[in-house]
Amino acid sequence: MTNIRRMMHNSHATSQDWENLLKSCESICSGESLSLAYVLQEHFIEDHTPLYWAIIKRDEGDPITDPDLFTILLRTAAPLTEPTVSDIYCACIMVSDQALFQSLRFMPEFSSPVSGMDQLLLSHTSDRDKVTVDDIPGVNGSFVVGFEIAQFWKRMRVSREITVEFIARGRMWRLTFFISSRDMGRRPRGSWCMSLCLLNHSPPTFIDGKFVIDEYKSRSWTATPIARATSIANPPKSSITIPCRSYRQLSSTASSSHNALIMALEDSPIGSSIQYKGNTFIGPDETLRFGLYALLRKPSLVDLNYDDQDECVIS
Repeated sequence: MTNIRRMMHNSHATSQDWENLLKSCESICSGESLSLAYVLQEHFIEDHTPLYWAIIKRDEGDPITDPDLFTILLRTAAPLTEPTVSDIYCACIMVSDQALFQSLRFMPEFSSPVSGMDQLLLSHTSDRDKVTVDDIPGVNGSFVVGFEIAQFWKRMRVSREITVEFIARGRMWRLTFFISSRDMGRRPRGSWCMSLCLLNHSPPTFIDGKFVIDEYKSRSWTATPIARATSIANPPKSSITIPCRSYRQLSSTASSSHNALIMALEDSPIGSSIQYKGNTFIGPDETLRFGLYALLRKPSLVDLNYDDQDECVIS
């Protein structure tokens, strides 16, 4: 452990240096009837695993390459325990590394939010869901998220639930589409709904934003994050627009009664059309593409242009 800790402090250590060190450590562990994989998952460096610090020390925007420090440690430490996976996700949140987080979702070492039914339906690699996140400069922690949900209509009909996760503004979020199994206020059983919540290690926050689903024929993808945000903030009248506003703070605490924001697609005048096959919002490739534009601030009732005070329900 001492050698690993010392090497972690060495900013000039190369991948080969780490390979050599781990081979030496493995030999030592074998002599002591210890598992190196077990050692690497111990929280012995400032209360975290070496995997955590490998992520924290990565340069922002660096792609995952093999070999690099993180992949070397990941390969040696497998199979991972749940506390180790949680520690890795915590590191991704600390540095708000959405690109790395999305890469991890497709690695066998990590559990996926994709259900067993979805795994059967998404038989091709090209069918994977895609999520991109861009922070928008300015106040209130604004960001824009682009979603591509493969085989959306079929998965909703068969699985009745689709889940994607992403990191934005130092928080891990989970977006779930689902068909309600019970009445929820004025939304009857069988409504197509959306749920947005925070996951572990994420600080509480308000959110003031909206989901926008354009007709696939009129959709235009813009080049820059600010342009994309402007496009989502000012959608065409033919778009499905669903307010995403929390008037109480969202919390990742499991025991909290305010940890999920529930919205119904039918909250938009034309939102219910999504549930019918052949609608104008899902393209020929059966992928639903849409965006979320959000600010991390408490919504102001004074600023609302329409009566949507009851559009979102926290449960």
